[in-house]
Amino acid sequence: MARTKIKSTGGSARTISALSTTTTANATALALKPSTLAVPPPMLETADAHSMWCMICRDGGEGPIVLYECNVCPRVMCSKCIEVLDSYVDVVQRPTVSFLCLACHSKATLKSPAPFYGFYTGGLPSQGGKEVLPSFLHLNGKYEMASSSIMAAGPIAFIHFILSGEDPICTPVSIIYCGWLYAGQAPKENGSGLEYVAMTVSHVLTTVLSAYSMVLKNAHIVFLVCGSVVAHPKPYDQLMSAVLHFEFTSAIMFTAKRFQPLVASNFFLAFAELVLVEQLCVRKTFPELLSLSGRLGLHTKVILMTPDPTSPHHQLECTTFARAHTQTQPWGMEVPVQCPQCGSTKSWSEKVALTVRADSHQFAETSDPSVTRYVYSCKYSNYGTAQRLAPHKFVIERPPGFMVNSARTTKCGWFQAPSTFYSPPSLMKGKRKSQILPIFLNLSMSDWYVSFEEILAEHKDDFLAAKDPQSTRRRQVLRNDDPVDLPKALKRAIRRCYYQFITDEDDRKAEDNIFHAEQEADQSIVSPEEREANARPKDASFYKKQLTDWDIAQKLFKQEMDNYDKEEQQKMGVPHSIKHRTGHARQWFNSMTFGQKKEVQQARDKWNEEGAPPESQAMYRKRNLKKNLDAFSQEVCRTMGCRIVMLVSHKKPGEMSLGVCIHESEPLTCKKAFTVSSAGNKEWVAEGFKKFSEWSKQEFYPCDNEDEDDNQEEEEPEDKPSLPEIVLDKEGFGQLPSRTDVPLKGQQELIRQIVHASYKVFTGSSKPVPWGVISSDPAMLWRHWELRKLGGKKLIIFVGSRVADLSAARLANAIPLERTKKRKITAGQGLGV
Repeated sequence: MARTKIKSTGGSARTISALSTTTTANATALALKPSTLAVPPPMLETADAHSMWCMICRDGGEGPIVLYECNVCPRVMCSKCIEVLDSYVDVVQRPTVSFLCLACHSKATLKSPAPFYGFYTGGLPSQGGKEVLPSFLHLNGKYEMASSSIMAAGPIAFIHFILSGEDPICTPVSIIYCGWLYAGQAPKENGSGLEYVAMTVSHVLTTVLSAYSMVLKNAHIVFLVCGSVVAHPKPYDQLMSAVLHFEFTSAIMFTAKRFQPLVASNFFLAFAELVLVEQLCVRKTFPELLSLSGRLGLHTKVILMTPDPTSPHHQLECTTFARAHTQTQPWGMEVPVQCPQCGSTKSWSEKVALTVRADSHQFAETSDPSVTRYVYSCKYSNYGTAQRLAPHKFVIERPPGFMVNSARTTKCGWFQAPSTFYSPPSLMKGKRKSQILPIFLNLSMSDWYVSFEEILAEHKDDFLAAKDPQSTRRRQVLRNDDPVDLPKALKRAIRRCYYQFITDEDDRKAEDNIFHAEQEADQSIVSPEEREANARPKDASFYKKQLTDWDIAQKLFKQEMDNYDKEEQQKMGVPHSIKHRTGHARQWFNSMTFGQKKEVQQARDKWNEEGAPPESQAMYRKRNLKKNLDAFSQEVCRTMGCRIVMLVSHKKPGEMSLGVCIHESEPLTCKKAFTVSSAGNKEWVAEGFKKFSEWSKQEFYPCDNEDEDDNQEEEEPEDKPSLPEIVLDKEGFGQLPSRTDVPLKGQQELIRQIVHASYKVFTGSSKPVPWGVISSDPAMLWRHWELRKLGGKKLIIFVGSRVADLSAARLANAIPLERTKKRKITAGQGLGV
């Protein structure tokens, strides 16, 4: 456990090197009207991953203190907030002692509270570690922030991008800007004057942010721009594409038509403290930020964009928050300030009408959760006399969403609309992350310079430095490696597009040779069936467990994963090492195309169903069948106390040949095994062995006419005469039907139904009859029932049953039957009947 001693307040600050860039001044300061970004600590140089401030007091007091660093998270606790006995101060500072902070301890013992000891030896408690201190730690002070907060370990940078115009807006950071991104007036197409022109959102963001893409990754970005950017679909889509491309942790936007940044001051102060300093989740903390910014809701709505961590694809979750007031802005829907009919102000009545919906339990955002609409009417009294019109009315329907409880007061709060999800276009799906280029939506060919500015800049110096003739410049540029790993299809499309502009014969011949080589390579591509057959493992032990997509992909696309691993390790500048291979293979696996995923799924289903190849199964069975059966029987006996008799069959080499054997547990108390313990058991085993062999033959060698046999079996019952229906009397007893033209088996079935009906009357349940032998001749029983029918008696009446068959009502009145002991009868004696 690492420890450090520092001075708390008033200490000297650590010096860090400034971020260096080779971008010129004209490119570094071009941006939107103030867009404030905060770079999280992992992007900066830090000497220590742990925080420097105690999680309890957020300081350490005056004088030297000891900070105890948690071995699980970056939090620290100071020696003034936890009391360590003097005799153990040196003990807890040993390298072999681990420390678990209060937050991690509380999370681990949430369901089962336990004392807080803090210091452990031999590992953490979850690893079997033992407490170092004889008693629990005493805490001084209390939480001054959320228990899940982690104080930032390093400095936080704020970068402001400002777009300056002819009438600049004065802001505290205006003095920082330098350089221009000009967009103003241009001649009209018809030449009749000038018109205002503007760059698209994708152009502006690409030009401004591309030079800082590595610095801004995982940062929080706030767009302090007017609401026109989010009010129209095209710029809004381009904005969301930019947020996904630059991989921001979150993006915050405002919808006001003329947004005033100073209104959001309280919001930004709370954002800096809770999200940047305490590093809380921005989406979970957002309602609390809004609750501290009531006046912000009077001016604008707020949109929060964050990547969706639950989606396997590159997806953005967008949520809109609006201020809600029961009278002036219900559910975030604005009520007009002025009546459009009479011009009166503040003339709307209170809630004059509401509609209750039957499924009102789904809503709970107002004091009355059943409200689904508000009806407002104007209270102007002279409608009838002056204008001769009925009072103006309008209805506000409740939109989908809910009130945020943490940002709610008696009459107002914040209304959260359902989140929407934005995914990149289909052409970006199925590509690995290294293949995704800085291309935004709806760009024409004339826009390529902006989108591929970084790529073109890589070759600009080489192209300008190349010597004449002009035909050699292309070769000069091609000597350098392509800095961006373009997708194969895009490379081919670019070549074909620019082939028509090549005039040099040598260059055209070179391109023709490349096209022919690509066609030959396409023809030599292995088909999915061939790849599956070549990659299928021959080792039978590979199929022991259910195979997953990850298992299959490692076999099918081993070469592709190896190539991707080599490329990534070359980019990292490290020698080829096996420790990076698994991580790179996972990256390639997570970015498989749709066709590759489908190929993996088909191979997975086939391999799981068929298992190892037949020759591998035969070899593995020969070596391991008896050993595995014995081990399984012993394991079941030891763990569950069970005894097993198994019939095992398998194919054998040769035409229509089988191998069938019996495996059973070794007897522990009996002298003989079950299969040889008696003549009846031997007969039962022989019969079962025969039937199982017949079934196994059909299982391993199905006949072609099996379907025909099944159809014949289904048709046979139609030719058989149907049995007469058993008619029940009022009490539920069966009445004797006619047995004319009923075969012997049919008569036996009728007897079973009659007996079951009488048994059901006695027990009050539908339990089956505990059968015994009634009569070997159904005709004799049938004649007996005919005589009882002529006498008006019931065919059969039960006077007893099993206790388990009785219903609850019958069991309450049941009389248990006392069993009499059997009397021994000697020769010459008899019993009276």
